[in-house]
Amino acid sequence: MLGSALLTLALTITIVSLWSLLSISERAIGIGVALALLGYSVFSGRPLFARSVIDARDQREKIWMPLLAAGIVIIGSIMGWDATRRQLAQSQDELGRLHLLSVEQSLDAALQNRSRALQRLAERLARTASAVSEQQLHDELTTESARYLRDFPSLQGISWRAADFSGHYVISRSHGSQLREQANLEKHWSQLLNAARATRSQQTSDAVRLGRGDAGILFVFPAIFQGEVRGYLLAEIAFPPLFAKTLAPMAAPASMRILDSGKPIYTRGDFDSEPVFRALLPSRLGAMRVEFRQSEDAGYRFLPELLLLAGIIMGGVFATALHFAALSRERARLASAMRADALLQMAEREQAQEKVREIADEMHAVLDSTSDAVYFLDNDWRFAYLNAQAQALLHDPDRALIGKSIWAEYPELVGTELEQQYREAMTEQRTMDFTIYLEPLVAWFNLRVYPHPRGLAIYSQDITQRRSAELAIGLSESRFRNVARATADAVWDWDLQTNALWWSDGLHRLFGHSPESIQADISARTQ
Repeated sequence: MLGSALLTLALTITIVSLWSLLSISERAIGIGVALALLGYSVFSGRPLFARSVIDARDQREKIWMPLLAAGIVIIGSIMGWDATRRQLAQSQDELGRLHLLSVEQSLDAALQNRSRALQRLAERLARTASAVSEQQLHDELTTESARYLRDFPSLQGISWRAADFSGHYVISRSHGSQLREQANLEKHWSQLLNAARATRSQQTSDAVRLGRGDAGILFVFPAIFQGEVRGYLLAEIAFPPLFAKTLAPMAAPASMRILDSGKPIYTRGDFDSEPVFRALLPSRLGAMRVEFRQSEDAGYRFLPELLLLAGIIMGGVFATALHFAALSRERARLASAMRADALLQMAEREQAQEKVREIADEMHAVLDSTSDAVYFLDNDWRFAYLNAQAQALLHDPDRALIGKSIWAEYPELVGTELEQQYREAMTEQRTMDFTIYLEPLVAWFNLRVYPHPRGLAIYSQDITQRRSAELAIGLSESRFRNVARATADAVWDWDLQTNALWWSDGLHRLFGHSPESIQADISARTQ
């Protein structure tokens, strides 16, 4: 399992590193492949390329079916991501073209507005030129030009030329008054003046470079009064201030910039990321490049990536669900097998218990058939078993003593030799065999005590009759010996069972032999 995790981590780092220079979508695909490898290693439960010992059914249910399902979901997500990305790209391109058209229309409208305003100025100057002196014309031109330069920031300069093109009276925003036009524009002015003279109409140039290097446009307006050309009004309009004035009120797009020879001359919004649309303005507007970018709030930009991520997650979840479903089925099979095994074990246990009961019954029957009174005491000195003879001996036919302490039921035994022998057998785990007279039962007993891990087993044999017979025999023998000592005869006794001889003290008195010098065996007397 550790090898699988390390291998998957290495593959993930490698794949993400290879795609790290590309867009987030491609990185997501790489991460998806890594997740698939991770799923394989996790589902297989062993290193990816190790030889599997899983049977074919487990491989199919736990590995290949989940991976196949995850692969189908992820492939479908990638196809949906690609289609959505293409659709969004097409929509963004169409939207960019609409923005471009709006920009062109706004700039054309601004130029037309300034053109009409300059045309009106040319008409007023034509009337003035026909009625006043040249100095008064120049004064009015100075006044009107100052007002126009103030109202139109894009207007860079206004000049007046007479009908024969003489006079170069110039009002310039940056160079003051009475300055001559730049030499690089003179060629354009000449072409426009000649065209205006020939057509007696307004002439407009294409985009040109103005004196300060800014792109702009030139206008020539013939000043006609009463059908006669009184002079020509010349005007320069620069694009950068025109763009700033005209495009600022536009609501969309959120970010836009116009570049002239790669240099931004108008920028609105943030351009930290790549633009989504690029195009060129018409030649009349300088053929400059315009770029648009949607704002970060436009969540549709990330819709393909979200769809792809959701697909990868769904694929992983689906594969995981199938994997755990296979595990659940396997566990159900194992549980069924374990249940059957448990039932079999229960049956075997019941049979064993039945055999134990039978053996116990047989043991009880054997113990009940013996003449000894047998009872068991546990480690707490409680009665655990009594056979029939013990029940009769202890007057307990209903086994009421079971579970009760022997010292509590028979307190008179406390402190006796019996208690001492029992405790010694329990403590030292040693078999005890002794004879004792029990006053509560008025009888002699031979007790054999056998210790075991759970207590003591006591076999009690009533030897009262045997003890009485032994005492009687001893008493008779004592009397016989006393009689033999009292008589003067030699008295002897032959025990037929043991072949032993006994002589009285008369043997010494009559024959001079002591009883100890005579063999205590009848064989010596019969030879």
